[in-house]
Amino acid sequence: ILRVYEDAGIPAAYWQIGFEDVPDELLPDMPKHDVVWLASMYNENRRNLNEVLKQFDYALYQPGDSTQTLYNFGKAKAIYRNAKIAISNNDYPEKSALVSNRLFQALAAGGCVVLQEHIEGLDEKLGIDSKEHYIEWSSLPELHETITTLLEPTYEGVRKETSAAGTAFIRENYSFDAQVAKLFEL
Repeated sequence: ILRVYEDAGIPAAYWQIGFEDVPDELLPDMPKHDVVWLASMYNENRRNLNEVLKQFDYALYQPGDSTQTLYNFGKAKAIYRNAKIAISNNDYPEKSALVSNRLFQALAAGGCVVLQEHIEGLDEKLGIDSKEHYIEWSSLPELHETITTLLEPTYEGVRKETSAAGTAFIRENYSFDAQVAKLFEL
């Protein structure tokens, strides 16, 4: 879409959302799970992903469920922080670099390593690195294998290192203060 604006002589740039922060002292007690996914089950791809995740100590938090995590950023942060792995997927593969705010929420929370489904142009547009800040996956078998590996005790250091790098990057570059500063630069 940027090309459409450019062709019309309208200055435009890609500008991503930030994350909502909640002070740690306000976080509620939430359960701990190896793998968490905050998502809606509105299509077959997501239902298939859910079936793969059920093979682990896993919790699905959906809008409208009893935990009411949708837009309750304190609960979501506590859930992500208590997990070893958080899942993020891409429902719109044709959209370059399009991601949900949950990627930012999970990375900013700290504590979990985020496994993000491949999204064309994500690293380039966000400045994020799939080898340093999060771990990318491209298929359900690959995701299953990655989760299995990352849950092995010998990979705890990898999880923590990737989680810490992702958290630091997002907190520095995608707070709303940072995003507003980027907007003014544009």
